[in-house]
Amino acid sequence: MRLWLAIALLAFAAPLAAVEQLVVGNGGLSFLDARETSDRLSVLTDSIWIWDVEDGQNIAEQVLQRGGAVFPVVVRQTDFGSSVQLPFAPSLENIVDGDAETSFSPAEIGLENQLDLYIDLGGHYGVEQIRFFPRLDAEHRDDYLQAFQLGHNREDLSVDGESKGLIIDAAYSFLINANINSPNSQSIVIWPRPNQATDEKEMRYVRIRTLNERPWEIAEVEIIANGHMPSGEYTSTVLEVRNAAPVWGRLLVNGQDPSEWPIIVQTRTGPDREPLHYYATSAISGELERIDRVFWESFDTLPATPFSPSRGPIVDNPFWSPWETVDLGVIVSPPERFIQFRVQLLRPGSKIEQLTFEFTSRPLAQELKAEIAPVATEPGIDTGFTLSLSARRVKDLPGEGESGFRFLEVLSPTEIVAIDSVLIQDRPSFFDAEITPGRGFTLHFLERIAPAASFVQVFFRGRVFVDGTTFRVRALDRRSTGAVEEDVYQFARAGDVDQRTPGGSLSVRLADRNNLLVDELTPRTVAFTPNGDRVNDYLELSYNLLKLTQAAPVFFEIYDLAGHKVQRGYISEDLSGSFLRLWDGRATDGKLVPPGMYLYQVQVESDDGTHARQGVVSVVY
Repeated sequence: MRLWLAIALLAFAAPLAAVEQLVVGNGGLSFLDARETSDRLSVLTDSIWIWDVEDGQNIAEQVLQRGGAVFPVVVRQTDFGSSVQLPFAPSLENIVDGDAETSFSPAEIGLENQLDLYIDLGGHYGVEQIRFFPRLDAEHRDDYLQAFQLGHNREDLSVDGESKGLIIDAAYSFLINANINSPNSQSIVIWPRPNQATDEKEMRYVRIRTLNERPWEIAEVEIIANGHMPSGEYTSTVLEVRNAAPVWGRLLVNGQDPSEWPIIVQTRTGPDREPLHYYATSAISGELERIDRVFWESFDTLPATPFSPSRGPIVDNPFWSPWETVDLGVIVSPPERFIQFRVQLLRPGSKIEQLTFEFTSRPLAQELKAEIAPVATEPGIDTGFTLSLSARRVKDLPGEGESGFRFLEVLSPTEIVAIDSVLIQDRPSFFDAEITPGRGFTLHFLERIAPAASFVQVFFRGRVFVDGTTFRVRALDRRSTGAVEEDVYQFARAGDVDQRTPGGSLSVRLADRNNLLVDELTPRTVAFTPNGDRVNDYLELSYNLLKLTQAAPVFFEIYDLAGHKVQRGYISEDLSGSFLRLWDGRATDGKLVPPGMYLYQVQVESDDGTHARQGVVSVVY
């Protein structure tokens, strides 16, 4: 079904120049209607969230309040074979009511003693312990389970409440297997058992399967959380706005800047509803043939014939932009009428009630491309760079068309030394420049950059410390709508602008990348505020370790710009993989560091030497 979105138009005087809004959540399209997929989070019409949880908390007591469930399953023989049934058992809720004096006994309500009990926790949790037991008075303490299996599953099988069949059919990993030949002899069952490894597990579902008909009861099941929850992800379906070429602007989360929230938001845009192309392999020619998504997903249910095609690959639509992270609260995806977003919630207790995507009807330029040269340099060396930018018209648009722009922002953690000169159409141009340490620089041109066919070059000097440093280039125009002035942004896409230089990239690599072991060193933000308000309190640094065939010493360290070590945040031995490290803004003496810029470094000591990657982060109060 095509989803036409209700666009809330701000009350400005001139509609064609006004900022418009695409709203998902409260006041707009519901999160349920906008959802394509969701994983490890809860979704309702007006919100998405991850439940809050504390270390040592018995989460079983909140199962029903958090949208979970407890239910029994029995297998009975009928004239037509075995039948899986879900009998009515209201007393089963006693096992998660927090009252050890109430209980569930299948025999007391006429059920078989050999059955399965399922607990849907209502969310994903890190679990450190599970306990269950009967009433512990003299009359009932021997009514414990003897032969049983305790298992868990971490998948997300609960979809719109119609999920019990999926939960029953799923595979469960054993936590305890007390079979008939080695039964349990304790009233209180505890996982992990004394002879088991104590590694904690991520869980969504817990199953207790009884293996014989001995009478039993359970008074309480206690599931003890470790205080951690995995991050949750929500991906929207493709959304459409009725506009030929909307320029995407700010993103607001619950009406606020997204940097105030422990989330990551990414968007991608394109000219149609298909960010992905689906293919089948012809049984006759062996060639790939484009098919629709529904056909591709139905391959497993189709009858096989000698002439049936086989399922082929899924390929990114080349006319769609890649996933790009919302930067400084601004959507960086190019101006296209179809947009898709995904949100990652990083911390327990995170809740989003509204996402607002702002856009304007008039682009600054239909096509805005930029590139940086050179694309490789030595670390920390004063280097002369050339930023080349082109703006051009591809086709005539209805209405007022493109406006052009007078401001240009170059966003990068590069240490900017100076802006030397600017050429517009190969002629020197007057400009004002403002350098913001740790963020980049802004140029104000005295002449408007025409949107139809313009070529701009900016010559500047800077020092690059991080391999793969990116330069995000966005044009800015200030438009008057009569009542107010509004800022309109448009990001440039990387492309081959200057034929005299190779590349077409907006990323600069460090020259020495031989035998790279540490890659994709990425901070969640370029600045954080360790002021104790639980919002953006940490430097969150993700990275990959490559080519390690055995565990190697890894060091995560913080330095000031003078090279003095401020903190050693992590020392261990790791194998290849993806990792996340945190710094709370404190030095080795436990005190918060002064505001300013700091270097973070991940160092690996391998058989062929020491390998390190660095980056820069700002501490702000």
